[in-house]
Amino acid sequence: METLPIREKNKKEEIGDIRDIHPNGLNDFFEKQYNSGDLEKYLDKIAEEPSVIAHISYWEKYLNPKYKNLFEEMYKEKVLPEIKNSELPLALEKRFSEKELKMIFEDIQTIQLTFGCSKGCKFCGLDAVPGVSDHIPFEQLKNFFSKYGKELSVSEPFLYYASEPADYRSEDKEGRVVAYKDVEALAHDNSGYIPTITTREINDESWLNFLGERTNKEDVRVSVYGKFKDVDIPDQIDASKTLIYKHDKIPLGKDITRENQEGSLVGIGCFDGILVTPRGIYNVMQIPVSIEYPQGQMIVPLREISKEPICIGQSFESVLSCAVLQNNVELYVDRFLIKPYVTVETGAGMFDIVLDNELNVKNVIPSDEKVEELMGRMERFRKLRRIIISKDKQILVDYLGSLEEGDGEVLVEICHQISGMEIVDIEDKNKLAENLISLRRLAFNRINIKIGEFEDEIGEYSKKQKDKLGPGWFDSRDFVLGPNSNFYVNASRSMIQVDSDGKKYFRLERPGDVNTAEILIYPPEGFKWENAGDFWNIRLLYGSRVKVRLIDSQKDK
Repeated sequence: METLPIREKNKKEEIGDIRDIHPNGLNDFFEKQYNSGDLEKYLDKIAEEPSVIAHISYWEKYLNPKYKNLFEEMYKEKVLPEIKNSELPLALEKRFSEKELKMIFEDIQTIQLTFGCSKGCKFCGLDAVPGVSDHIPFEQLKNFFSKYGKELSVSEPFLYYASEPADYRSEDKEGRVVAYKDVEALAHDNSGYIPTITTREINDESWLNFLGERTNKEDVRVSVYGKFKDVDIPDQIDASKTLIYKHDKIPLGKDITRENQEGSLVGIGCFDGILVTPRGIYNVMQIPVSIEYPQGQMIVPLREISKEPICIGQSFESVLSCAVLQNNVELYVDRFLIKPYVTVETGAGMFDIVLDNELNVKNVIPSDEKVEELMGRMERFRKLRRIIISKDKQILVDYLGSLEEGDGEVLVEICHQISGMEIVDIEDKNKLAENLISLRRLAFNRINIKIGEFEDEIGEYSKKQKDKLGPGWFDSRDFVLGPNSNFYVNASRSMIQVDSDGKKYFRLERPGDVNTAEILIYPPEGFKWENAGDFWNIRLLYGSRVKVRLIDSQKDK
């Protein structure tokens, strides 16, 4: 049942249905317009449609160079002049109300500062366009963080996506050249966090020194693909624990073909929620890799915030064009993308949704406010934990002053546990910050325990929601590992052999933060153990059949 407003249906008829076309079909659409002599007229028409510009820009790497160049010419001539001098990126203040902006900005997971990437990795899992051709102006970012710093502090967005952070260059209003570190300072000063960063720039010593001077060195990742022996990283970049991650090259993005794609593959994405780039604002949801979703992500430009009801049978992409997807990744189990439901916020409230096999809405109910409350508390204490470990006293003092009602009691309890103090002056933020930092390891452990309690409560309430919603597409996976589908599962070594479908399987339970999944592997020897330091990985092997399903571990035992 389609619920888009009538005006939007008419608009889609005028501009064609290009927003419904997945990346591999874009060239056919452009070729049809070109051969009929209508491409130039079509490009002029879509110049005033931000969601269409966003859709084409995101998948630009898939376009024939001829069509890409024509699109870029139109963008620079007719779109860029309209947004480059706006108050906020993408002139968002002209598209959404103040209330809607705050709703959106609380859920921004990443801000891509540049369009295109100087590194141009051929195997890019996010299909970054080679070469930088656009960026978000610094003054817009300054307005963004200064006006909405509180909202952005909720999700603490990364400052990169399909891009290289070191590429960013802009000018402030005095004409001074600014770079990534200046944008990071905006996040630090206005939202109280230092973003996680992944970079492949290993030749610029000043850049590496900048990374080494950050207080949260644990959140720095340096890609050294093919260059490991040539890297000389300054000593100060060393973190308290150094991890080297090794990943097999798997087909993603443009490398996906009908022959090598397997439903078991997942992309490199790590969030559900809002993405902002120089070209558009999007909802992003992690799903298994396929021809239709070659990155293992559903990418939908956000067109508006609707108050229309979400209806059973409605395509989830149409829902995401008018709502804000919540980043409830705590409900995921591992990288199988198993979770009980997805949550969106619209102008009418917060809703939990299960999808059918066609990615249409199968059932929808209002979200449980208790789950949302617990999710918020858990995230606030996770942030508190990060700030304490960073030893940034001023940020900690500011953050302690912003904690919501009820959090103070939990904090007093934690302070009693780590220091034995009978009296804690919650109002003396400076003294409290000093104590927490001086006893940061004990505080870290106690906060972890409290977060675990929140997770248990979330699990209880989310299971009740799941019982109301019924089964959905995210509940299970059944796939066969292809030749390029090496898949790792972090698990204990306690496994049992079980019978299913007349075959022998190995069975294990894989707990997530909140939910638990049952994993069946056939044949029983279709995996091998690999030591990963503090834990063991199961590496699933080519040809293995794997069944995964969401379970209530207490009820199913």
